Formats: sequence, C-alpha cells, structure tokens
Amino acid sequence: MRKYLVVLALGLVAGTLSACSGSQKAEPVATIQHDSLNIDGAMRLSDVTVPKHYELDLTIDPSSEQFGGTTRINIDLSSPQRVLYLHGEDLNVEALTLVSGTKEIGGEAVFGANGGMAVILNEEAPAGEATLVFKYTAPFKEGLNGLYRVKEEGLWYAYTQFEPLDARRAFPGFDEPKFKTTYRTTMRVPAGMVALTNTKETDRVTEGNLEVFRFEVSKPMPTYLVAFAVGDFDILESEEPLDGVTLRLVAPKGKGALGEYMLKRTPAVVRYLTEYFGQPFPYEKLDIVAVPNFSAGAMENIGLVTFRDSLLLLDSETASVAQRRSALSVMIHELAHMWFGNLVTMPWWDDLWLNESFATWMAAKGLVDLAPQLESSVDAVSGKGWVMMQDARKSARNIRNPIETVGDIHNAFDSITYGKGARVLQMFEVWMGPEKMQEALRAYTSTYANQGATTEQLLAELDKASGKPVGEAMKTFLDQPGTPSVHVDLICEDKPVLKVTQKRWLPAGSDAPNQGLWQVPLCVRYEQRGRSEVHCELITQDTQNVALEATRCPKWFYPNANESGYWRWTMSEDALNKLSSRYLAELTTEEKVGLQSNLSAMLASEQIPPDTYLKSMEALGRESNRTLLLNTLGAMEFVNRFVTDEQRAKWTRKMSALTARRMRSVGYLPKANDAAEKGLLRARLFDSHFALTQDPKAKAEAQKIADAFLKDMKTVPADVAGVALEIVAREGTADLWLSLKLALEGAPTPAARSSIIRALGSFKDKDLHNKSLGLYLEGTIRTQDLWAIMGPSFSDDTTFANTWNWFTSNYSAIVEKAGQQAASNLPRVASGFCSADGAEKARAFFAGQPKVEGQERILDQTVEAIQHCERQKKYLENGLPGYLK
Repeated sequence: MRKYLVVLALGLVAGTLSACSGSQKAEPVATIQHDSLNIDGAMRLSDVTVPKHYELDLTIDPSSEQFGGTTRINIDLSSPQRVLYLHGEDLNVEALTLVSGTKEIGGEAVFGANGGMAVILNEEAPAGEATLVFKYTAPFKEGLNGLYRVKEEGLWYAYTQFEPLDARRAFPGFDEPKFKTTYRTTMRVPAGMVALTNTKETDRVTEGNLEVFRFEVSKPMPTYLVAFAVGDFDILESEEPLDGVTLRLVAPKGKGALGEYMLKRTPAVVRYLTEYFGQPFPYEKLDIVAVPNFSAGAMENIGLVTFRDSLLLLDSETASVAQRRSALSVMIHELAHMWFGNLVTMPWWDDLWLNESFATWMAAKGLVDLAPQLESSVDAVSGKGWVMMQDARKSARNIRNPIETVGDIHNAFDSITYGKGARVLQMFEVWMGPEKMQEALRAYTSTYANQGATTEQLLAELDKASGKPVGEAMKTFLDQPGTPSVHVDLICEDKPVLKVTQKRWLPAGSDAPNQGLWQVPLCVRYEQRGRSEVHCELITQDTQNVALEATRCPKWFYPNANESGYWRWTMSEDALNKLSSRYLAELTTEEKVGLQSNLSAMLASEQIPPDTYLKSMEALGRESNRTLLLNTLGAMEFVNRFVTDEQRAKWTRKMSALTARRMRSVGYLPKANDAAEKGLLRARLFDSHFALTQDPKAKAEAQKIADAFLKDMKTVPADVAGVALEIVAREGTADLWLSLKLALEGAPTPAARSSIIRALGSFKDKDLHNKSLGLYLEGTIRTQDLWAIMGPSFSDDTTFANTWNWFTSNYSAIVEKAGQQAASNLPRVASGFCSADGAEKARAFFAGQPKVEGQERILDQTVEAIQHCERQKKYLENGLPGYLK
C-alpha cells in the first residue's frame, strides 16, 4: 500500500522555508512549486491532519448548472504544516483560509489526479486545533455520482451518491472511510423546495427567494455516507411507532402514493434488525428516498437511504411478487448497513466485505425469516453457483483484496464481495451455530459503535463467541481467490469413512492457477437406518479422512448438507447416479438445486458427458419446485441458441413436453389468491416457454396482453407485460415502436417504464432497433437504463451485432453521459459475444480507448467469460444429438 510519505517530506521542507530563529527581520516565504507535490486522491491520507467536525453551508438550486457554498472543517494538526492534503474534485475554490486561534492564514488549493487536493498555506500553520474554511462553486456533472440533478416530469431535483469517492465532488474534505466525524449542515434552496440530509431539520426560514434549512449535528460518519436531497417532494410519514425513530418516504411530486406499500413494510424490517442486534436503531431519523435516476440499486446513507425508484414506488395492485421480493430484500440489505458499515465502519476499502458481505448475508437471512413463502434459501443456492463461476476466473479477486488504485476500489463492488462473501458467512454461521454468530455480531457492533473496525477485530469476536478457530479458517476464503472442489468417496471397509480431497475448482480450458488450500467446514448428510444424520468436520488438509458416526454403511450421502457450504463437490459416478435417481426424493429442495449447480460445474469442467447433463437437468426440471424448473430452462435456453435446423423439430417437442403443461397450470395472468410460487414463476416461464418452443398460442397470448397493457398500463402486472411486449416487439413494426415510445412518456410506475424500455430494445428490425438505442443519447431514456435498452439483444447474435456497432460508434458519448465510474463496467457489453472472434473484438476496441481506472479487470473477466462460453457451446453441440435420440 502506498503511503503519503510526501506529507512528512513537505513538512521538513516547510521547516527550512520559515524565517530563521532569532532573525530581526522576517524573510519572504518561499514559493512551493505545484509540480513538486504528489497530489493523488487514490493515495491514502496520513494522520498528520485529522478532521474533527464539518460545517456545511450549501446553496443548491437543481435548475441551475452549478451549486456552491462554504465548508468549514475543524482539524487537528499533529505537527506544524505548510501543505495540507485532502480531497476535492471539479471544485472552483474562490477563497481559502486556515484559522488557528486568532490567526488567519491564507492559501491556495491545488488539484491533482483522482480528486486529490493540496492546500498550500501562505505560511506554516502551528500544530494543534485549527479550522479550514473554503468558499467554492462546483458544476452539476453528467453521470450519477457526486451531487447531481435529475429532471422528472418537468421538475428539477438534486440527489447525491458519494460512495466510494465522490463526496469530494460536492465539498472539500477528507474523503476516506477512516475519518469518521460529525456534521452540521445548512442548505439554501429555492422557495417551494425541500432540503433533506442525514439528520432532522431544526429550523427553516425564508431569506429572499431562498428557503434556508438547518439540521441537527450528526453522529460520527465518514464522508461517503453524507447525503443530500433537494426538490419539490411528496413526503409520507409512517403512522407506526418505531421507538423514537421518525420514518418517512420521500418521492418526486405526485409519486408519493406509490410508496405506501414499502412504507408500511419497512417497520417490520427495522424491528427484525433491532431484535437481531439486541440494540435500538442507531439513528433518530430514517428517510427512504425514491430517486428517479440512480446508478446503484440503493445506498445506505445514514438517515437518508436512497433507492432506485422501482424498489420503492410499487403499485400495490399490479406489482409482481418478484418486484415485491426485490424491494424487501434490498430494504433489509440497506438497513442492515446501519450496523454493518454505518455504526461500525471499515477504515479502508480493502475491508469493504465488512459492509457488503454482511448486508447481503443479512438480507438473505431476513427474507427467509420475514417472508418464508418466497423460499429465498433455495434461490440463494442457485445464485451461489453463478458466483462460483466468477470466482473461477483467472482475474477473480479475493474477498479481501489489496487496494492500490482507484480502479481497485471500484472493482471491489462486485459479486465476490457481495455474493461470495455472504455465502462464506452463511457457511461459518452453520459451523459456529446461529446463536454463536449472533452473540459475536452483537459484541462487535456494540464494542466498536461509532468507530472504525477491521477484519481482525471481527474475527477475534467470532473466535471468542464460538470457541473455534473461525478466524484462521475464514481467512482461507477471504484472502485467496477461487472455490474449493471437494471430492468425497465413501469407504465402508470397517466403520464408514469419507475420504475427502480438495483442490481449486476450474472450468475446462482455464489457465487460472490450479492451487490453493482451504479450511473447509464440511457438513455431510447421510442415510442411517432410514433416517438422515449430519456430521460436520473442518477439513484442513488436501486429503483427509472423516469418520462418520454410523453403525452401517449409508445407502446414500450428500456432501454439502442443505448446500450451506461455499464449495463445489464431486463423487464417484456410481454414487452420483444413485443420488440423482433412486435417492433423489431424500434430498431437500436446497440440495436438489445444489445437485443441479454441481452438475453444471461438472459440465463446465468436462467431467460429465453433455447428453448425461441435459437428461439430468431435464429430470430435475420436472420436479415441482420453481427454482429447479427455471435452472433447467436457463440451461436449455443456452443450448437453444445453437440448435440446427435439422434438430429443431425434435428439440421443440422435448421443450414443449417440459414447459407446456406447466405453463397451462400457472397461466399467463395472475388469479386471485395465487401462491407466491406461481407469481415468481409466471413471467420467467412465459419467456422461456416461448423462446424454446415458439408456441403460436403463447404468441397470441403475448399479443393480447401487450394490447391490453398499451391500452391501460394499470391493468397488467409489469413483469408479465414486459415479457409480452418483448415477444411482440421482436417482429414489431414502426407503428408498434411509436406506440411504445408514447407509452414510455406516460408510464404510471417505474416497473412499467422498465418493461417498455426492454421492449424497445428487443426489435430485430435494424432501423427500429437503432432508433431505440438512440433514445438513450437523446435523453428520453435515463442514464440508469443503459443496460435495460441494450440487454434484450445479448441473447440474439444478429441483434447483438447491431448493439455492438451502436455501442462502439457512440462510446465517447455514452461515457460522457454515464460518467467515468460507470465506464469501468462498460466492457461487460461484450458479454453478448460467444466466440473467439468476439473476444478479439472486445480486446481490440477497448485497447484503443482512453484508460479508465478499473476497466482492465472487467475486460479480463468479460473475455474469460466469452472464451468459456465458446468452449461450452462446442462441448454441448457434440452431445446434443445423443440427448435428442
């Protein structure tokens, strides 16, 4: 890790530049050359200058092109300094003063790379307490980071997204998570608008044509959790008491009624979390804010949690079960951050997992407890398989990864930190016992409340509560990439024994390092006299025997009981065949989904014949559970892309046998008192059924639903309408395109808007597809919706070729609109390719573009995914005739 040694060096230089001791006449202060300073906002700040408190006084008019104000920062200098290092980006500093006691020292602000800023004082500031005062202006930039503005139905609003490095775009400060300080904020906004921040309002007065809002002093927090919102809002306050916490929903004008559904469900989440942690809610106010243009899903700002509007503004009559589930999951995740990240904060971004892994784990746990009918534990197993594929890349990160560049920070917000981290936590929770995990987390969040804490401090609490070497074992998952592949053989020569061997799991053809040793909490479920038993043991060697507490040889065993462990497994062909057929009914639903996932891993590593894989997936897809069917259909849709004309008739018959009866049972539209299972299945089954069979009846139903939706968008659930619209749009005409464009302007809910955008991106007609893509750059489609308009083409080679051509031709304009941070993810557009030629095109294109921090790793991951796609396609093509016999 690079340090800010330059601070020390400049401090010594400053000492030589000051007037000599005992001099009768002060010498002129030497000029410090700007180019002699190493100003880089990617480098960690030293503790020479430490912020203690901020006073923010901002004037924000969202209809203007800029904002401004005064920032006062109380600081503590550990030694005399001439140059102070902090952060600021795109700020026009009009005046700068350091006040130390009765002395005022002028200076200038000099800006460097990555939002770094140096304050060069006119003379040396003494050690001790001081106040930095900045008067400045700044532009509202394109993109959805920093303090930005949004126009919604003719009205202007301003919102913030500061994580990870964009508070520096709104005010000068020490933009690192280790600096937790208090804030007092004043905002001056146009009359008729409302200003909101992290704390409660204390005073509101009118000064000319401005409304001045003053707010309470905050509890200590890092800069990335500071937040503002300004606009003419609908504000709904919860009627349900929450132990002194004020809960409000904030929405753009006229949209508040759509927020009532989530406002009524948030108190249950708050109660669930406070009960789990055994502590009151850490803050006195909780505003949940629907943002109409937002880069992330949501952001856990203290007291002012921001959400993409589709997660808060739900029509209670037409919102799908999937939309309600997503909204609840994200709410649990964000409010879990009030403890993980907000109350206790990581000092630096290499410990981001302490925020995001824990919040993701808690969201999965909370969904199971608060909405058991959704069977979220089953979905989590399915999601784990996808994460493991990312973890098998040569370019995969550690969960806890060294941070050397700004790109490393942006890359840390990925499936490894969120998904892998959450699954590793679940695995150790099972090994420790849920009560012990809860005991450790209660101790951790109370001991380090309103402070920073590291991984080592958390692991110490886990060890203490469990009495087990949790920290040592967990580090083997935190500090190296990859997923263990555990092979288990049952040996019954005397007492039953499992011979366990481990290595890194990799797909065939991978050149990632085939190394690594993990300490795996193995929990195996096995048969014993007609019942099942579970035995857990920590595997610490590459080969280790595990003695089962069994009196006879088990008829069957499942290596990863309830699929709670984060590892792949294999077993002998005979044992696998028995498990997949004769003893399949003995498995839990989670284990059946795990069997699917491990079969997919065996396919990817070419350890199982393609026709055997497809037949096994088909058999599992005939089980009653929704997730088993959807996983099977996902596998079949991949194969569907390369079925030949000669194979098509047989293929369609097999797919119809798999989907048609289930489609009739579920129905195309919901009925009163439908089970949640049907609601979660319907839209995805509709989509897959038509994609795999081209069923004329399904197409006719799609036309009826699309017509009904375009006539009255409040009568059809947006998820089902979205599938129908995409189906009809693929062969759609200019008249349909115009109807969708007009519907977009009047969409009554964010979900309806999203469905329409995806339909616009589905046209196969090249001219109409280009018109749809063009809506993004002309501003009709919001910045946040870039992936929604491009995404539908990714599964169709011809349409994707058009998307790639548009993307590469307009790349600079797309980056300007989306912003540099979003640009780091743009290589993922190439994931629509599945060929060596596509991988080469992606490499060649991005090699010719300006460097964007973090983009190189994303490009590497994308190219690896394309290469794996091509290899798996060829492998399956060879096995398809055997499956179709």
